[in-house]
Amino acid sequence: MKKILAGGLASFLALAMFPALSFASSAETAKVIRPDKERNDLLIERQDGQLWILQHNPLCSTMTTEFPVNLILENGKITQLKVAPNEICKVYNAFPLSGEAVLAARVLSDNQLRPEHQVEIVWAGKRTRIDYGIGCGALRNFVGQKVYLSLTGNMLKGGKLMLPSNNGQCSIDEATELGVEDAPVLNAPAKLTGVDFQARNNEVYFHWDAAKGDKPLYLVSYSKFPVKTELYPWKSMPNLKITKENSFLAKQLANGMKYYFYLATVSVDNVVGPWTEVIAIPVGAGGLKNNPDPEPFEVSMLKSTDSFQMAWPAKEEARKFRVSLYVGGKFVFSKLVLGSVSEYGFSDKPEYKGKGMRFTVRSLPRQTFSPTYFDGIYWENKVTK
Repeated sequence: MKKILAGGLASFLALAMFPALSFASSAETAKVIRPDKERNDLLIERQDGQLWILQHNPLCSTMTTEFPVNLILENGKITQLKVAPNEICKVYNAFPLSGEAVLAARVLSDNQLRPEHQVEIVWAGKRTRIDYGIGCGALRNFVGQKVYLSLTGNMLKGGKLMLPSNNGQCSIDEATELGVEDAPVLNAPAKLTGVDFQARNNEVYFHWDAAKGDKPLYLVSYSKFPVKTELYPWKSMPNLKITKENSFLAKQLANGMKYYFYLATVSVDNVVGPWTEVIAIPVGAGGLKNNPDPEPFEVSMLKSTDSFQMAWPAKEEARKFRVSLYVGGKFVFSKLVLGSVSEYGFSDKPEYKGKGMRFTVRSLPRQTFSPTYFDGIYWENKVTK
């Protein structure tokens, strides 16, 4: 009888406790601003617009600025991140981010019996010496690197200094301004000039003026959301591509989707110049953007019993034309034809019946940076009785 009572009591307590635990759990969606795959420090924007740093274990490997992340909260505290149904990682530390400071120098103790408790940081253009409390013993490992500040009222005193990779945190007991910190003279590349682009079918083509003197590398980054470039080390920019040429073709993009592109140069010293933002929307067949004076390039179609015949205006500057066919939204055929050709025929097949067909033609210019003319026509291949 005692065993039965004990078991019944345990079951009752478990049932009584379970609703309370479930009630304490909640979820919140946040926007990913900057994932750091090396240090596992995630910068997010919460629903109230505040930026937070989440320090987590490395299990959430697919976090990206393209998709939101789910925060799992227990009693108001962020305890886990959920990226996908089977991708959940534990959050070791979470705090609102007031800014990032460079840990400029450690101030060594003048007495071995007294532990170190001072460092100098560069923040908001000023060099400041701070006295800190216990918890930042690993500061020596971050000299010359950025650390996080979590402040109240934007005041250093009374705030917290947080170390990357969950290496500790400590209170800022005193803050003494030492003077304005002169920005180091860096051989930063100039901002790109002559940036031009064409939004096409599932792609965007860029071209810009070549750099003078020592040719740097060019950086192209893009996202479906605007990016705060000042928050990113350049190697962490989303979908980053590096090229030696002063042109770039971004492929496999969604038509009708707004993309934010960021272009800059990086020197041999890994110094990045100012970023240039370009907003482009791939437009699909018939679309041409930012061509200063595009000529009409209309495609006509003649349907016979068992074939389709495309025709388009002749282009003297065309080296070749590429004609393509998509059926039911899927690519099925593509062929290059000479620039002297201005028509092409496609056979009608039984498997095309009842499906939407898109015929496209693109000109390949004789000169590398001449305008590319692109157009197409949609045909609903109805089933006739």
